[in-house]
Order: sequence, then C-alpha cells, then structure tokens
Amino acid sequence: MTQPWHKYYPEAAKNFDVTKMEHATLVDLINAAGRKFPDRAAFTTILPNGADTTINYGEYLEHSKDFAAYLRETAGLKRGGTVAMTALAFERAVSGGQAGGVHSMQVSAREVVELARHALRGGRPAIEDPLVRDQLVAFLMEERGMDLNNQRARIPGLISERPASIALSRKLTGSEWHRRLNQFAVTLQGANASRYVGDGAAVEGGRWQRGYFNAFSGTIGGGTSQIQKNIVGERVLGLPKHD
Repeated sequence: MTQPWHKYYPEAAKNFDVTKMEHATLVDLINAAGRKFPDRAAFTTILPNGADTTINYGEYLEHSKDFAAYLRETAGLKRGGTVAMTALAFERAVSGGQAGGVHSMQVSAREVVELARHALRGGRPAIEDPLVRDQLVAFLMEERGMDLNNQRARIPGLISERPASIALSRKLTGSEWHRRLNQFAVTLQGANASRYVGDGAAVEGGRWQRGYFNAFSGTIGGGTSQIQKNIVGERVLGLPKHD
C-alpha cells in the first residue's frame, strides 16, 4: 500500500528490501558498530553548570551489558519481559521539567511588557525606550501570528496549498521565539541580568534567567532547530536534499 510520505523517498529507499538488511535488529546493529568503532565518541552530556563528559561506543556496550545483567539478576526480568522506557521521551517533557531539575516556563510577550514597565534603564522605565517598545511590539505580533496560524491549521480550506506547513513549522517557530523572548527579558534587567535563582536580589526570583537557559532544551529536544529547518525546506517547500 502506498502511503502519502512515500513520494518523499529517494529511489534507493523505495526499492529497499528490509529482509536483506545485514543486521536483523537494532541491538545487532549497535553491537556490531560498537565492536567496529569502540573508541569513537558515542554520547556527550553537558550540564547547565558547564560540566561535561563523553563515553565511547566501547564503554557504552559495557554499560548496556551491565544494565542487562541488572535486569536479569537483580530485577528478575525474564527474556521477553517489558521495561518502561522514559529516557528517549526526554524532549517531550520540555514544558514539564528537564535539564537542571527545574521547570521550563510558558511565558507570554505581555509578561515581558510588564517587566519592561518596572525594569529601569538610566533611572527610567525600560518601556519608555523607543527601541525596547519596537522589540516588544515585534514579539507581540509574532505571538499573535503563531496563535492565528494554530487556529488556521484547524480549517483545511485555509491550508490546502501546503497542508503540513503549519504543523511541521510549529515546533521550530515556537521554540525559537520562546528562547528569544526569555533572552530579551533578561537583557531588560541590566546589571541584574547576572543574578540567578537563589539570589535574593534577582528580579522575580531569577525566573527569566532560568527560563532562558532552559529554553535551549526546546530548540534541541525533538529535533534541533537546524533539523526542523531541513524538514520544512524538504517537506513543505519541496527543496532538494542536496545541492
């Protein structure tokens, strides 16, 4: 049966025979790759405080074997047992809680307008600065535009030319807007921008600083902004995969 997405497949993918794959399962593929490239970096973790660590494929295979032994010997699982996996759904929790053990904030441009009314620049409210007002208006317009697009997506007649355009671009536009909005809110605070959660003098308890740092998880989880742009270019605009 032909599916709508098949038209995006290159010829090699259309004629691909899954029964002729060298490795029958994903586990076989990972094990083979690990044995072939044991010293290559597999995963790198970077914490909010800048600390980082990297493990290679050889170490990854050893860890996976240790975990498998734990499941068998300690947890008592038998072959064919079911294990709940949450690690791969990490990016789905971007609005609930993520890196650093704190919650991402769903903020609005109007909240930043209120912040600008109280933040001082040169002894006067930041909102009195024409450049600040211009940027605030731009954020408000973008926010309203995203809201209207979401409503438009519910009406097939309004998206008939490019049916998937809004759905495929929503994550990209929303996460980048959220990051820029939090960044702008931090810059409004002047010298107080350096204060963070836990500092008694931080504006609104440091929520904007925390929101800015955590906003990056939204631009990474579920497909980075760069990948999202590729998806929009290929699936919506019909651009070629290669030059």
